[in-house]
Amino acid sequence: MRALPRHAVLLCLLAPAIAMADDRADAVLLQRANALVAAQLASDQPALEGLLAADYLEVSPVGDVDTRDEVIGFYSAEAKSRAAAGSTPIDAVLDDVQVRVDDDAATLIARETIRMPSPDGPRAIAMRVQFQFRLINGEWRIATTQYTGIRPPAPSKPH
Repeated sequence: MRALPRHAVLLCLLAPAIAMADDRADAVLLQRANALVAAQLASDQPALEGLLAADYLEVSPVGDVDTRDEVIGFYSAEAKSRAAAGSTPIDAVLDDVQVRVDDDAATLIARETIRMPSPDGPRAIAMRVQFQFRLINGEWRIATTQYTGIRPPAPSKPH
């Protein structure tokens, strides 16, 4: 009977440490997700190489499945110059973040809002992004991302 109270005391003592570890992991995962967004905006291939797992896969907003090499290639200097001739994002922000950590795997789901230039001023495009992470050699790497468009609100009807 005495073992139960000792376990309860031990659990109470460890709970704050466990919660702090979870908070640190959440912060690191969000930092890594934001680093991916920044690397994409800057077409920073070396940063992408440091963030993505070797077997990374991406499900694009149009439903294509792209490999790590295809994604990194998309952000080449040549692709960046082609994009500069067209419409490039002004910025992108992650918010509405939810994180789940399970040992050496984690999921982060966020809303990504990308501001694009337009003749009438910047317009926002929102997507839900799911990042799957794996802890590889002590570092969280992005194993998979999936982008799903968020439908804009319907215009209000006149009364």
